[in-house]
Amino acid sequence: MHKLLAITILLFIILQSQAQFLHADYKKAEALKYRPLLVALFDMEEEAGTYCDSIHMAWYNEKIREIFSQHWTLSDSIIFMKSRRVASIIASKSHDYVIFSAGPSREGQQSSNDIFWFPSFTFMLYLSEDGKRFDSRMVDRGLYSYPLVPDMEMTGQLFRGKYIFKLSFTGLSLSESDLVFALQQFNESILTALAQKKPKGGIYAKKVPKEISSRLKSMTLLLPDNLDPEGITEELVSKYYKHPFRIATQEDIENTISSKTENTAYIHYLWSDQQRMFVGMVIDAQSGELLAMMGAGVARLHKAGCPDPGSSYRSQIRIKIKKLKNLSKLVK
Repeated sequence: MHKLLAITILLFIILQSQAQFLHADYKKAEALKYRPLLVALFDMEEEAGTYCDSIHMAWYNEKIREIFSQHWTLSDSIIFMKSRRVASIIASKSHDYVIFSAGPSREGQQSSNDIFWFPSFTFMLYLSEDGKRFDSRMVDRGLYSYPLVPDMEMTGQLFRGKYIFKLSFTGLSLSESDLVFALQQFNESILTALAQKKPKGGIYAKKVPKEISSRLKSMTLLLPDNLDPEGITEELVSKYYKHPFRIATQEDIENTISSKTENTAYIHYLWSDQQRMFVGMVIDAQSGELLAMMGAGVARLHKAGCPDPGSSYRSQIRIKIKKLKNLSKLVK
């Protein structure tokens, strides 16, 4: 597959700063060169628990086709298939496909005898014969070495296993920019892994290098005008964040991400396998590169009602303005 080889060589040169992202499983990723890719679509009658789920799943099914055709670079043969049929292929242990799927799941953090489960929306890429299996290594067990038992009654089972790559958001409320961002991370991380032949590791397993975070000195950080429920003004932000910023509407931020505006950054909210929780992260709007990670508990999500299809859960991120002081300190 000459297209894949050419892009691999290019990204080997320009994406070495992406090492803080998950290293994909390069050995399994090589199957993308000769296997068709199955992209699972929602069976809404079976998978939608609420009306809100159903309208967002319908939107996802429509948009993922369009976005895959424009932004996926790893496969020449792509087949869209309802999740019920995909499940039957997994059950048959077929060695014929690579599968891309997304859906509600749970991330876990273990403390003593308890596991704290975090509802998530996870994108995964895996071989059809591997399927999605429980993998206790995806739970932070700390010093405890006893076997980890899935919480089957509460559907708290971690569907991980021998995946090639995965990325967890916190909800099904996604925008086109969110979907593009997800595919962008799959493309870049897998191609980098193929080029460097590094083993798989946890997402954001290493701290973001200081030289990357320092770029925020010359970039404009977009801050939503509803970021702090108590109010946000330029004067207040300037007390805590000592680098360029701009207060913007959610629509303005979405347009900036869609247009890949250079020298601009925005705040995302993703699962970190390093901290075993959802964490606020600063993302380069043009490249999708991770520039900085905020501390645990700095960013939170305020969920309310049923967002319109195509609107991002990022619009529900809330941060106390004074918490930006810690982010400012990272930019040295």
